[in-house]
Amino acid sequence: MTKNIPSLEMKNVTFGYRNSGLTLAGMSLDVGEGERIAILGESGIGKSSLLRVIAGLERITSGQIFIHGRLVSAENVHCSAEERKVGMVFQDWAVFPHLSVFENIAFGLRSRGKQNEERERVKQLLEEFELEGLASRSPDTLSGGQLQRVACARALAPRPEILLLDEAFSSLDVGLRKRIREQVIKALKIERAASVLVTHDPAEALEFADRVFHMRDGILLEAKTHNEFRQ
Repeated sequence: MTKNIPSLEMKNVTFGYRNSGLTLAGMSLDVGEGERIAILGESGIGKSSLLRVIAGLERITSGQIFIHGRLVSAENVHCSAEERKVGMVFQDWAVFPHLSVFENIAFGLRSRGKQNEERERVKQLLEEFELEGLASRSPDTLSGGQLQRVACARALAPRPEILLLDEAFSSLDVGLRKRIREQVIKALKIERAASVLVTHDPAEALEFADRVFHMRDGILLEAKTHNEFRQ
């Protein structure tokens, strides 16, 4: 990958749901290769909507979104979620209950882990997220922490340019949250993937991210001082 090209670039992006005001009001953001970004804000201000437009799950009203230099969203351009090299992890895990741990992680791969290279990829992620020995297990036999690690491994399996994390650790207890967050950071460094975490927890934002932003009135404000992180 070319270092001079941001993994994610948003230029004056606007977005709003029908019969409501703008959720994103001219938002701009650059995220470099391997950079970790955290976005702080209260519930209901549009943090999840921001991730959804990056992922291609919603169409923007105006502006432009580029992923590694490729235009994926504009007023008359919309690449589907499947066409973007983006992984997403949700708060509620969203693993497939009818698939094993191995099959869940392999789900986004072209042959779903049936080729040698893909099997090795799944084994690598099982190791990175301390899931060895659980490959054949069903999700209903796993703890919440194990389920979230499966979700993170599955999102990273296709080697996305960007990993999006929507309050991904907030349903876990404090100790487990810290441990899994550290595993995700380690995996992101190995994969050299950029990431955007949305959270309401300033401490989590500080521990996870290279840069922290506050979302207010549909725009992002970078927090540069200690006090700004907690406003």
